[in-house]
Amino acid sequence: MLEKSDRLNRDVEFLPDDETLIERATTRQGLAASETGVLMSYAKIWVYDELLSSSLPDDNFLKVELVEYFPTPLRKRFLKGIENHRLRREIIASMVTNSLINRMGGHFVYGLMERTGMTPDAIVRAYVIAWTVFNFRDLWAAIEALDNKVPTATQTAMLLDINHLMEWSTLWFLRHCGADMDIGRLVKEFTKGIGDLLCGLSAALPAHYREDAYDRARPYLDSGVPEVLALKVANLVNLFSAYDIVRLALGRKMPVIDVARIYFATGTRFHLGRLRAATERVETQTHWQRLAAAALVEETYDHQLTLTSLVLDSAGGERDKEKILPAWEAANKQAVDRVDRLLADIGTSEINDLSMISVAGRQLRALASSAGA
Repeated sequence: MLEKSDRLNRDVEFLPDDETLIERATTRQGLAASETGVLMSYAKIWVYDELLSSSLPDDNFLKVELVEYFPTPLRKRFLKGIENHRLRREIIASMVTNSLINRMGGHFVYGLMERTGMTPDAIVRAYVIAWTVFNFRDLWAAIEALDNKVPTATQTAMLLDINHLMEWSTLWFLRHCGADMDIGRLVKEFTKGIGDLLCGLSAALPAHYREDAYDRARPYLDSGVPEVLALKVANLVNLFSAYDIVRLALGRKMPVIDVARIYFATGTRFHLGRLRAATERVETQTHWQRLAAAALVEETYDHQLTLTSLVLDSAGGERDKEKILPAWEAANKQAVDRVDRLLADIGTSEINDLSMISVAGRQLRALASSAGA
């Protein structure tokens, strides 16, 4: 992309040509650290230019980035002057660009452009909302505070766990909130609900989800990571649905944890977590196969949201949350049985083909259509 837009000349920067990249791919070798550094720098220049030509640096929510650029004594004495600084747009664009590229890598923005068709400034807006709502800065700081206390590989693995959720969160806002999303409004809309979910997540998760979280946390615990932090990172995989859960709760004026219990119970009932994990394990050879796999993972989350919404709609005056899902199943027994038979067939064989996931998705879609009729 950088070459096609005349932003990068590989010969000038001593970057490998296509033939060399093919040779490295056959031996499973990537870019050297120095080469990655060059690409990171060019990615920053590109994203910075895109942000500066957009309205993002004028967003009032990002004034905090401008203020934090200056030393603390200056913030206290010259706050008004800082807010009216002649280079305020450039400083904000630079601060946000550095945060995004340093944390997520040079390919992050372009990868999401491919998946969504959105512009760089829209992607950065979604990224800012996601890191703010989840308060990832505190989590990043807690992991970085373990320098020289735990292996660097352990810290890297934890940071990558955060990145996976960050990428999904950014994608969610791009899919559901459009290009001109209001950062301040969306932060206000989701912060309390996400906070409630984080505080009550253990109570909302089925037992096997909690066991899986301990299994994921075990390598971190064995490396000396404090238990609270290790479990917090291990549970991030259960928060990919956080925004769906919060929005369902807001729309129905229900407690977030009540909605979360039904959401996770529905996913467990139809083995949606297993389908997602199987999709991610399927070996993909081409760029388009990888995009197809990513699309199927998104679809399973959509199915879980739709089915949960239907279950909640069917609750009526039922107050016992444990009875809502079984009652919905009984009312839609024929359609549920068809899904169960298909999932049982898939479960007896190795899932090594994306078409198997696609067929399961079609059957889940039919179930939602039948139950919602």
